[in-house]
Amino acid sequence: QQDAPDVRRIEMIVRQTRFYRLAEVFFDEEPAPADVDIIEHFQRSHPIPGTRSTDFYTTHIDLTRDEEELFADLTKTCRYKVRRAEREQLKEEAFTSARGAIVDDFIAFFDRFATGKGLPPAPAERLHTLAEVGALDLSTASRDDGVLVWHAYLRAGNRARLLHSASLFREYSDTAPRNMIGRANRCLHWHDLLRY
Repeated sequence: QQDAPDVRRIEMIVRQTRFYRLAEVFFDEEPAPADVDIIEHFQRSHPIPGTRSTDFYTTHIDLTRDEEELFADLTKTCRYKVRRAEREQLKEEAFTSARGAIVDDFIAFFDRFATGKGLPPAPAERLHTLAEVGALDLSTASRDDGVLVWHAYLRAGNRARLLHSASLFREYSDTAPRNMIGRANRCLHWHDLLRY
């Protein structure tokens, strides 16, 4: 397990599309001057005057509170499943500012998950771009026979946002492994919260 993520400001995420250069800025970060054609802001607390915007709804969790308060906010069922998963001796790993092969491992796992659920494959180019600027964090919960759950987060400034959560519980017909994977997923979310 790596150290807690650095919450420093990250550079704009710049991508070359077929016709223009696009910069992505997250949360309330202010973009530095850049040679781009379009700057796209995501999840700002307030719209920028004179621009088009779309409402976005999410849950914000204040991670400055202590562990007991955060745990108390979970439902009783969720708390039970987290504690049970912790007793099942799952191995958790976090990859802060993930790069290279570990990103490819996540993409391969996500694509397998997406196929089983009828979803589009992972946005590989975008994930690698986030990795290049140090904004992609990955985490896993696994057992001896392999990874059960992957989580992918975008981290910028003092905020982190879950981008993707993937598991292969649909590949099992028995309820026992499906339920264990569900517990592993909840437990990994909990440990991700603690890490951030």
